Amino acid sequence: MAEKTAKAATTEKKSEAAKTAKTEKAAKTVKASAAEKEAKTEKAAKAEKAVKTEKAVKAEKAVKTEKTAKTVKAESAAKTANTGKLKITLIKSKIGQVPKARATITAMGLRKIGQTVELPDNGATRGQIQKVRHMVKVEEA
Repeated sequence: MAEKTAKAATTEKKSEAAKTAKTEKAAKTVKASAAEKEAKTEKAAKAEKAVKTEKAVKAEKAVKTEKTAKTVKAESAAKTANTGKLKITLIKSKIGQVPKARATITAMGLRKIGQTVELPDNGATRGQIQKVRHMVKVEEA
């Protein structure tokens, strides 16, 4: 009978050890899954932070671009408001001129020698005048 109790005690100890091992495994698994979840959460937080940072940078660029565009428009409006008109008179014939110069004269609205047109004083008009300066006379209107 003593042998039976010793065997029973040994069996009990083994079963308790097995239960303890199972419990420890389960605890390790729970810890591992908690660590994985935490790592995933950290990665997600970093990714979210990166996205927010990118969005903030894009927003700042948009604001800068918007300010730049507004500034350019304001400056352009100021130039247009302060500029006047130019009187341009054709003094030399288009005959024998380079085709590009003839086209420029036509684009300015000049057809005959002595004809005068009033055009706005801006960069585009100044560029046209520069191309055909030998054929026109320019006065401020």
